[in-house]
Amino acid sequence: MRWDTPRAPGPGVGVPQEPVGHQAPRCFACGGPVSVGGLGVGGKTYHSNCFQCSACHQSIRGSFQPGEQGEALCEGCARARAPRCAGCSLAITGKYVSAENQTFHKECFVCASCRRPLSGQHNRDGDNLS
Repeated sequence: MRWDTPRAPGPGVGVPQEPVGHQAPRCFACGGPVSVGGLGVGGKTYHSNCFQCSACHQSIRGSFQPGEQGEALCEGCARARAPRCAGCSLAITGKYVSAENQTFHKECFVCASCRRPLSGQHNRDGDNLS
C-alpha cells in the first residue's frame, strides 16, 4: 500500500486565473472581484445577485427604478413609493403634471367641468380647476 502526500493544485487547476496584468473589477456591494456575469449600473459594477433593491433587499432581476437619492428600487417597491395621481389614485412612475400641490398623470389632468385635457392656463372655480 502506498500513501501519497496531498499536494496543492498547480497553476490553472481548480481556481480560475486572471490574465497577467488584468485585475477584475470589484463589486460595489460586497467588494469581491467580478470576473464573469457582472452588472454595470450607474458606473458601478455588481455581481448579479449583489444588485439589490434598497427597500426590500431582494436581488433585482430585470428593470428597476432609481429612487429619490439615486438608490435602486425594484418595480414593486418603486410603485409602492411613487406619488399617487389625484385624478385616478394610481401610482405615477413616469412624467406627470403638478398643480395646486397635487400630482396627476398627464391624461388625468382634465377640466373639472368638461373633462377635457388641460394645458396652458387654468382657472380656479372654488375647489375645481377648469
